[in-house]
Amino acid sequence: MKPPLLVSLLLVLLSVVGVSILTLGTHLWITVLMSTALAFSFVISIIYNKHSFLFVTIFFLNHFISMDGIYYTRASIVGVLFLFSPFILFVRKPSRLFPLLLTVALFVLYYSLVVVFSPYSLNIYWVTLHFEAIIVFCITYFFFWSKEDIKNVLLLHLLLLVVFGIAEILFTNQPRIRGPMQTATGFAVLLTIIWSIWVTMEIFEKIPRYYRIIGISTVTLVVLVASGTRMSLIGVVLTILLILFIKSFFVAKSSKIIKMVKFAVSFSCIVLLVTIIWFLLPDDLIVKQGFYSILRGEIDESNMGRLIVWYTGFQAFLENPVFGIGNGNFQQYLQETFAHIPFEMHHFSLSHAHNIFLVVLSENGALALLFIFIILGLANYYLVKYLRRPHSEAPMYGLVVGLVVLSVLGLFDTIPNFPSTFIWSAWYLGILLRSTLEEKNNNTYIASPLHNYGGAQ
Repeated sequence: MKPPLLVSLLLVLLSVVGVSILTLGTHLWITVLMSTALAFSFVISIIYNKHSFLFVTIFFLNHFISMDGIYYTRASIVGVLFLFSPFILFVRKPSRLFPLLLTVALFVLYYSLVVVFSPYSLNIYWVTLHFEAIIVFCITYFFFWSKEDIKNVLLLHLLLLVVFGIAEILFTNQPRIRGPMQTATGFAVLLTIIWSIWVTMEIFEKIPRYYRIIGISTVTLVVLVASGTRMSLIGVVLTILLILFIKSFFVAKSSKIIKMVKFAVSFSCIVLLVTIIWFLLPDDLIVKQGFYSILRGEIDESNMGRLIVWYTGFQAFLENPVFGIGNGNFQQYLQETFAHIPFEMHHFSLSHAHNIFLVVLSENGALALLFIFIILGLANYYLVKYLRRPHSEAPMYGLVVGLVVLSVLGLFDTIPNFPSTFIWSAWYLGILLRSTLEEKNNNTYIASPLHNYGGAQ
């Protein structure tokens, strides 16, 4: 047995023992099981340089962990990540560290200002979650990511969510499937964003595997319809239109008139196809009834809830513009705002403002949103700069499509800025900043100087 394997297995054993002591019997078997799975995925990643399984394991464990239910399990996952991360951070050195250092510096600066000025009481659950996110972001940034690596993580994650959704359809009687994170909207929106990135990258390959694209997309669409989430179907249509637009005007090599004609014809065909599929769907589907209520101008229960939390979120921001009211405090603020109303409504128990930008403004303030825009602006700068180069790979347009879909759907919900999906967003941010790293080596452009690291010959 190789020495690195022995060391890694010893660390696994120590982490499991440490976690067992930490939990003191609270959800012990769940904590030990999840921590062991994460530790072994680190072993595989470190020794065999196969990091796809590691990140999907991290995502899926976070999907199952409730912020209020299994806090010790989340703490144990952070502990395992912290224990193993030095093995990655000290042996992998990307050529461009500025985006990483800037992100970490802004994170530390924000929390330092919160500690100094104490605008609100820190919520230990969210602090733990943010600490885990920054570790995952750093680990992501230090790994080498080719487009195949990105697609592998996306596809594996996508299939896990789809299989879970199919199992719910077959073995439960829930009106809306909710996925491992037990929230229909969060499950469907995250699934849509992951699918949008993956399908775009697949379509823009030199030789697209259409049988694979159609098969996986069809099953994904079935799961999304069963979730009853309107935003997910909007995201699917938006993805198709973005792919068509990019393919017509940025990838195709022809005159502008031909590009416009091709786009118009393809757009018409897509509209016709979507219309046919829509009318073939049963009228009693929750998602279809939801769209019809909007077309009739009705304010259903879901829309009423959003109007209430949007108003409350904006009020919270106006009262606390710099730092917000703090993560985890929105529900209490919402109930206090409407305490004078003599009857109860379940809308007053909602935990966030159902708008990713308003959530940040209300809970973390304009300062946090400014920091986020700085990081995303830097990521977009590197991404656009990369895509404009003649040697760039067209599948990387998938990252652009995913970001647009995320931003549009984020107008109506907070995914992935949500406990069960937050870690995935940390990985995605790391990918946006890291995947366009390039250095010229023997007249061949690669995404990282670490291309041949760790046995990848």
